[in-house]
Amino acid sequence: MHRYAVAARRARLLADVLRFRRIILEYRDTLGLIVAYLETAAARLEQYPAPATAEPNGIPRNLADDVNALRELIATVPVGLSGVILGYVTAPLTGTPVQLAPLNPASSHLAHQERRIVEAVAHLAARLDAPRDELVRTYLDGLLSLHNRHDRVAALAPVTAAERTVHVRIGTYRTAYHPHTGCPALTGKPATYSGTESMPERQARAEGLTACRRCPA
Repeated sequence: MHRYAVAARRARLLADVLRFRRIILEYRDTLGLIVAYLETAAARLEQYPAPATAEPNGIPRNLADDVNALRELIATVPVGLSGVILGYVTAPLTGTPVQLAPLNPASSHLAHQERRIVEAVAHLAARLDAPRDELVRTYLDGLLSLHNRHDRVAALAPVTAAERTVHVRIGTYRTAYHPHTGCPALTGKPATYSGTESMPERQARAEGLTACRRCPA
């Protein structure tokens, strides 16, 4: 099956999934528009002949407006529809797989959830070219649920690029975090010192460490 046919199939089956998706009544009309866009995209892609080369070359120009409209519509539904799901339709056209940005949550519980979601996403995504439509529908439905969960974890554990990195002692006397590597309280007591590690300040606080009072302000 060539890439246009693969993308058309995924768009059509995702529309089937969304048509029966539970979502807040307030957003049902929006969901209907999203389903219509997906079905339109599928119908157009099905008209494309097999490409001359196997390499993906991007979204066809006459579908670009529909794809952009889809993204904008999906962004208006705050619950129950992660915008990432559209990436599984466009991936055969662009050659760009769906990738989840690392969250790096400070909480070990959220970090465990993130790892499990990422592993499950990879497991299902690898099966999207199954021969039976009913299987692919099931996988797309599962992927949508997983990406919704990932969005919720991301909302609970945001880590911004501006967050300060601090340094923590390895070994005993690990009670404080240090903004400055030259602090004597970080590297002192060599008999019990095993080195240092760096982490976001919020993670250090989550571990129960407090800011060092000896570090320069």
